Amino acid sequence: MRAEIEKVVAEIEQVLNLLRRHLDWDTAEARLDDLNARTEHPDFWSDPEKARNIMRQRDELDAQVKNVRQFEAAIRDNSELIEMGEAE
Repeated sequence: MRAEIEKVVAEIEQVLNLLRRHLDWDTAEARLDDLNARTEHPDFWSDPEKARNIMRQRDELDAQVKNVRQFEAAIRDNSELIEMGEAE
Protein backbone atom coordinates (compact mmCIF):
# COMPACT_ATOMS: atom_id res chain seq x y z
CA MET A 1 0.00 0.00 0.00
CA ARG A 2 2.87 2.38 0.82
CA ALA A 3 4.32 1.99 -2.68
CA GLU A 4 0.94 2.76 -4.26
CA ILE A 5 0.56 5.92 -2.20
CA GLU A 6 4.08 7.06 -3.04
CA LYS A 7 3.36 6.46 -6.72
CA VAL A 8 0.18 8.54 -6.61
CA VAL A 9 1.94 11.35 -4.72
CA ALA A 10 4.77 11.32 -7.26
CA GLU A 11 2.27 11.54 -10.12
CA ILE A 12 0.48 14.47 -8.49
CA GLU A 13 3.80 16.22 -7.93
CA GLN A 14 4.65 15.75 -11.62
CA VAL A 15 1.34 17.35 -12.57
CA LEU A 16 2.06 20.26 -10.23
CA ASN A 17 5.50 20.68 -11.79
CA LEU A 18 3.89 20.83 -15.23
CA LEU A 19 1.42 23.39 -13.93
CA ARG A 20 4.25 25.46 -12.48
CA ARG A 21 6.04 25.35 -15.84
CA HIS A 22 2.84 26.34 -17.63
CA LEU A 23 2.44 29.31 -15.28
CA ASP A 24 6.15 30.14 -15.59
CA TRP A 25 6.20 30.02 -11.80
CA ASP A 26 9.11 32.36 -11.03
CA THR A 27 7.81 34.96 -13.45
CA ALA A 28 4.25 34.52 -12.14
CA GLU A 29 5.32 35.21 -8.56
CA ALA A 30 7.33 38.27 -9.61
CA ARG A 31 4.45 39.49 -11.78
CA LEU A 32 2.04 39.09 -8.88
CA ASP A 33 4.35 41.10 -6.64
CA ASP A 34 4.52 43.80 -9.31
CA LEU A 35 0.75 43.91 -9.75
CA ASN A 36 0.25 44.10 -5.99
CA ALA A 37 2.71 46.99 -5.78
CA ARG A 38 0.87 48.81 -8.56
CA THR A 39 -2.45 48.54 -6.74
CA GLU A 40 -0.90 50.19 -3.69
CA HIS A 41 0.22 53.26 -5.63
CA PRO A 42 -1.67 56.41 -4.50
CA ASP A 43 -2.94 57.35 -7.96
CA PHE A 44 -3.81 53.79 -8.99
CA TRP A 45 -7.47 54.62 -9.62
CA SER A 46 -6.79 57.81 -11.59
CA ASP A 47 -7.37 55.76 -14.76
CA PRO A 48 -10.30 53.47 -13.82
CA GLU A 49 -10.17 51.38 -17.00
CA LYS A 50 -6.47 50.66 -16.59
CA ALA A 51 -6.96 49.98 -12.88
CA ARG A 52 -9.76 47.47 -13.56
CA ASN A 53 -7.58 45.69 -16.10
CA ILE A 54 -4.69 45.47 -13.63
CA MET A 55 -7.02 44.25 -10.87
CA ARG A 56 -8.44 41.59 -13.20
CA GLN A 57 -4.93 40.39 -14.08
CA ARG A 58 -3.90 40.43 -10.42
CA ASP A 59 -6.98 38.51 -9.30
CA GLU A 60 -6.54 35.83 -11.97
CA LEU A 61 -2.84 35.37 -11.27
CA ASP A 62 -3.40 35.43 -7.51
CA ALA A 63 -6.03 32.68 -7.81
CA GLN A 64 -3.70 30.53 -9.93
CA VAL A 65 -0.77 30.94 -7.53
CA LYS A 66 -2.97 30.26 -4.49
CA ASN A 67 -4.40 27.11 -6.09
CA VAL A 68 -0.96 25.67 -6.77
CA ARG A 69 0.17 26.48 -3.23
CA GLN A 70 -2.98 24.90 -1.78
CA PHE A 71 -2.44 21.72 -3.81
CA GLU A 72 1.15 21.53 -2.64
CA ALA A 73 0.13 22.03 0.98
CA ALA A 74 -2.61 19.41 0.67
CA ILE A 75 -0.15 16.87 -0.73
CA ARG A 76 2.29 17.54 2.12
CA ASP A 77 -0.44 17.39 4.76
CA ASN A 78 -1.97 14.21 3.41
CA SER A 79 1.42 12.54 3.05
CA GLU A 80 2.20 13.36 6.67
CA LEU A 81 -1.17 12.02 7.79
CA ILE A 82 -0.58 8.80 5.90
CA GLU A 83 2.85 8.43 7.51
CA MET A 84 1.36 9.04 10.95
CA GLY A 85 -1.37 6.49 10.24
CA GLU A 86 1.17 3.91 9.17
CA ALA A 87 3.22 4.57 12.30
CA GLU A 88 0.21 3.74 14.44
